[in-house]
Amino acid sequence: MTKNNMCRAGIRWLSSALLAVGLAALVLINLVTNALAQRISLTWDLTHDKAYELSEQTLSILASLDEKVAIDVMCDGIDLENGGGYFAQAKWLLDQYAVRSRSVTVTYRDPAANPGFIAQYADMKLEQYDILVSCGGQTQKTNIFDLFNSEYVEQLGKQYIRSSKAEQELTSAILRVTSERTVTVAFLTGLESVYPQSLRELLSSGGYDITEASLTTGFLDTQADIAFLLSPSRDLSAEALDALNNYMENGGQFGRTLVYAPAPNAVRLPNLEAFLHQWGISYGDGLVLEMDQQRYINGKPYLSLVEYVQGENLPSHPDNVPFLSPLGRELHQEFQAQSGYETQVLLQYSPQACVMPVQASDDWQPSADDFYAYPALIRSQYTQYEGKEAKRSTVLAFAAAEALGSTSLENVSFSNAEYLLSALRMVCGSESVIAIPAKTLMAEQMVITQSQYIVLAVIFMLLIPALTLAGGIGMWWHRKRL
Repeated sequence: MTKNNMCRAGIRWLSSALLAVGLAALVLINLVTNALAQRISLTWDLTHDKAYELSEQTLSILASLDEKVAIDVMCDGIDLENGGGYFAQAKWLLDQYAVRSRSVTVTYRDPAANPGFIAQYADMKLEQYDILVSCGGQTQKTNIFDLFNSEYVEQLGKQYIRSSKAEQELTSAILRVTSERTVTVAFLTGLESVYPQSLRELLSSGGYDITEASLTTGFLDTQADIAFLLSPSRDLSAEALDALNNYMENGGQFGRTLVYAPAPNAVRLPNLEAFLHQWGISYGDGLVLEMDQQRYINGKPYLSLVEYVQGENLPSHPDNVPFLSPLGRELHQEFQAQSGYETQVLLQYSPQACVMPVQASDDWQPSADDFYAYPALIRSQYTQYEGKEAKRSTVLAFAAAEALGSTSLENVSFSNAEYLLSALRMVCGSESVIAIPAKTLMAEQMVITQSQYIVLAVIFMLLIPALTLAGGIGMWWHRKRL
């Protein structure tokens, strides 16, 4: 073999070897990348509210897990992802639980192809699109469609998804199967109170068990940690008043919370008013009107955006997202500290707010003395010490029951849902409840105040057309002189 032929053979051998090494390296890189993708997120979420990322609260919970948690989804994963939109987002978040924690496994099981697994949980009656979260002997069932906030539109004759609460629902289910104790909420009935379905769904997805308790039987037969009393139109009886006081005292253990909000129309409730006065809270008959144009929407002063009070030991709130307090009643802080009770304003109207009397005339106008930064939410706490241990019960008094209504809680332009969950989580001090806001994939409706509307109208309807016209005239004049 000549020297040239030997060189050519060597080059061919080296080329083949390099090609083989390159292919092997590509295969190895692909395998390593796929393995890393199972445990490390290799993507970036560019959505404005991080709809495809788990919150720090969920990540903290996953990091603290010391038991194995199984999430079994009763559908084909590819079919779920191919659903697009919110279904694809739910699929992505489900997978993130396994990526972010070695203690969590996520398995997609088509019920038709997995009858043996369905038989293991015959009492759960698992069906298509159910989600089973289990840990040890604890199980929690939810459904794909429970991961969304939906709304039925009569004009269109169909239901559509408004926002995603997938993370709330899934993290809540994990907490339920791993926590020793669940916080219970009781809706107090018997006084013609109104509790919107959206409030029930919000609390349930936040990790609370929901019950009801009657105030008309003369005693409050509930061991719930938190009680809601919204928009009562009848007063407490003397027996029910004693029962409510006993509930808050809890046999000297305290640790109870009452969330109260009145109806917008003034109703005389002397026994209930006496109870609230003891806690440093009182209501007037009039409605609060916000006269600062930057603090109300749609040109209606009674649709007020209230301010967060700054300070320590206050509920967290999202930046640049307002709290809506519509049709708020006149609310007063009777004292700051007295006989073991301490009150603190958490939300308030602007200093340009005023109260419109119940029977105001058509030409009524507020006087200069009527303007005041009325509270929109007051937290009152009674503390009793046993040695160095502080035992505490709390009353959260809202100015507006509509602040906890469907419109306020479901609209992601407002912080009402997130702020309520944050406030409850703070007062009950439990790690078994969460405060994770819903997320939307749709273009949000822009909510602006009256003053912002005027500024935008002047800019787009007057200033920009005027500048365009002036620029055109100037160009025409310049060309004419050439």
